[in-house]
Amino acid sequence: MHAQRDRSRLRSEWFKIFLRVCLIIANVIVVILGITICTVGGLIIHDNKHYVEIIGHYYNGVPAMFIVLGVLVCLIGFLGTIGGIFVQLLCGRIVLRIYACLLALLVTIEIICGIAAAIESDRVELNSKIKKSFLEYNNKTEVKDTWDYIQQTLECCGLNGYKSYEDYLTIDPPSSCCMDVDNCSSDKDFFQDDCETMINAWVSGILSVSSIVIITFAILQIFAVVVALFISFVDNRGRRNNYDVVRDDETSYLFSQ
Repeated sequence: MHAQRDRSRLRSEWFKIFLRVCLIIANVIVVILGITICTVGGLIIHDNKHYVEIIGHYYNGVPAMFIVLGVLVCLIGFLGTIGGIFVQLLCGRIVLRIYACLLALLVTIEIICGIAAAIESDRVELNSKIKKSFLEYNNKTEVKDTWDYIQQTLECCGLNGYKSYEDYLTIDPPSSCCMDVDNCSSDKDFFQDDCETMINAWVSGILSVSSIVIITFAILQIFAVVVALFISFVDNRGRRNNYDVVRDDETSYLFSQ
């Protein structure tokens, strides 16, 4: 009977160790991904500065959210790692429970933000801003530089195509519309896609990717919350059970004397 109880206890201990290792590995991955999210957010903000004259600062909120989310994920992931390592101590179990509560709150925020980004990606309306900036191509150097950069980067030309320069601005398409600057003598040498469509697709793409990343993170973190709570409560209950077993063994031994 004692041997069977010992084997059961040993299997339980190995299972808890396995869960602790999974939790620690998951949180290390979360910290790494958090750093990655911060980096991606910074790169998007850096790239967005070329688009500010057209789309404004509104969509800087998405990469800024990435950075804030990345920092929070790193901090909470570090907390979960510490709790997983020291779960055998009372302070470790308390840390794990605090970690689980904070992570559950963060997951709720992430799901809301992910859904909001997914909805927003389907109703991006930038056309009025794009047209307004295009009409200022000849008047502002910053706007001109922005359009030249976008046309080269997104491989597009004009508001609704290369003819937009003649229709709206009564000028020839600039060299930034050329597929090959050294060989740009006819209409077929210009980028054929219009920039209005390409800019909308670019912004919509950022929002769509944001929603996918955030919701994926949320799913991973839900797993971490469940494991953290399971470990913290089961480990504590297991210790009480072990104490009861030892006490029963000692009592049995005394009565047998």
